Parts: sequence; C-alpha cells; structure tokens
Amino acid sequence: MTAQGFYQPNGAWVGDVIPWQEEGVFHLFYLHEGREAAQGGMPWHRILTDDVVNFRETGETIASGGSSADDYNIYTGSIVKDSNGTHHAFYTGQNPSNLGQDGRALQLIMHATSNDGMNSWQRHPEDTFGASAGYETGDWRDPYVFWDEQAGLWRMLITARHNHGPERRRGVIAQCTSTDLSRWEPVEPFWDPRRYIAHECPEVFQWGDWWYLVYSEFSDAFTTRYRMSRNLNGPWIVPEYDTLDGRAYYASKSAKHAMAAGSSSAGLHPKRNHAMKEHGSGLEPYPYLKLSNVKTVP
Repeated sequence: MTAQGFYQPNGAWVGDVIPWQEEGVFHLFYLHEGREAAQGGMPWHRILTDDVVNFRETGETIASGGSSADDYNIYTGSIVKDSNGTHHAFYTGQNPSNLGQDGRALQLIMHATSNDGMNSWQRHPEDTFGASAGYETGDWRDPYVFWDEQAGLWRMLITARHNHGPERRRGVIAQCTSTDLSRWEPVEPFWDPRRYIAHECPEVFQWGDWWYLVYSEFSDAFTTRYRMSRNLNGPWIVPEYDTLDGRAYYASKSAKHAMAAGSSSAGLHPKRNHAMKEHGSGLEPYPYLKLSNVKTVP
C-alpha cells in the first residue's frame, strides 16, 4: 500500500531503513519483514522516491543467503560509492543456527557490491568478519561506513557491547578502518560512554561547522539521540534537548539531498508499536515509514 508520505509493502512490513541518495533520487533499502517462517530469511527490498512523498517499488534487492548461510537474515547496514563508481553494501548477517562464544546467534559484518546502479549485488564472503576482541559476539551489527577525507580512509561504526562490565552499561559504538573497503582493522571505539545496553543504528555526518553523531538508545527509553562536536574525533557534547522526537522514534536514518536553496536532510524510520516487542535483533515495527525534513542546523 502506498500513499503520499506513506509506504507499506503488500503483505509485509517495513523494518529498519537504509537510505542512499544519488542524483536527486532517494534509494530506500529496508528490511522486508514478512512475519512468516516461510519467508525464508530476511532480505533487503528497495523503494525509490524523488521527493520522499511518492514511492516506487523495485522489489527484492539483496536476498537471504539461504537456511545454512551466515546471512540467512540480512539486517541493517549502509551504502557507499567508491571513486570507481562501484556501490558497496555493508550489512549485518545473522543465522539463528550459528551461535557465538556468548551462546547467542552470531552477528557478522558482510559485504556486497554492485556495478549496475544497485540493481544487482555480488556477495563477497571473503570480506566477512565478526566481533573484535573484547566485544560480545552476539552484538556486532548495523555497520555505518563513511569516507574520512582528512584521514584518507574509510571508517565503519558498529553497534557493539563490551564483554565485561555492568550488564546494562556495556553499549559501545565500535570502529574499524579500511583503505580498500575489503580489509578492515579494529581501532579504538568511536564512542564509549559506558551507558545503555546498546547504541543501535549509529551514523555520523557533518552539517555546517558541526559533526553530528546519531544513534538509537536500546534501553527502556527506546529513542533516537544525538551528540555534537566541532571535530570528528570529539569531544562530543550533549545538547540541552538531545532526542529526535520521543519514545519509539527509533532506528532513524538520514540522507542528504541538495536543493536549489541549500541542502536538507531527510530522516526516515519505521514506526514502532507501543508494546515494543522484541523481534530478532530489533523491535517489531509498524508497517509504515515516518518521514521528517530539516533544512538547516545552527
């Protein structure tokens, strides 16, 4: 079902959104939730929009890897484009049958590329990697990749948890770096406040003179928060009002869009239900996208 400012796939639900904007078109990849065991794992689907109001379906874009694959379920990630014009998808692979050292379903970072405008994707299983030393193997997800111009390398932010310390304060945004988008090296955490169970779906971007770190707080609040810094390497300050919307505005993502009068950012997220029931590595979503636009940031 589609309507202006509203989208729901027929017979299914919208999970986390992975937005990418190119040449004025928003490519909105999302977790396609069929709610049925017969679905055969979680795939990514994609819709297109020029105005984040009217949507065009393109169908399944990255299929489940199959019942025995590490990416039986394909969870949240990000899209980037390299200097050669190749698109790269980084995503979370999970299979309930594959358990990690902590006895929970193993979560892995996985990689696929496209050379035909994101219409088909080739997996690169040789690039798969799991949690770095010191982190729980069942919490290693939501890779957000971006180019650090000053350092001349790619950075990847990862939702992670320390494998020691108070149970509800192990949340950390882990970090890896790469020069070729294939081999990744663990480095110091990007943000490590020792608060909350997890900081899900992290992203960072520069707007004007400020850098913004956005994440979804996995706690009893279930909300999206942000931090600000004049420098990508911090320190990060807490604004007086540090949430975007209220409770259940969760897994929010942004996409930059150039406009004649300047630039804008579109925030997208799946609406959550009030019961906040757990479902896999995420939360049960309502079947539509809530869209919000912000034109300027002081």
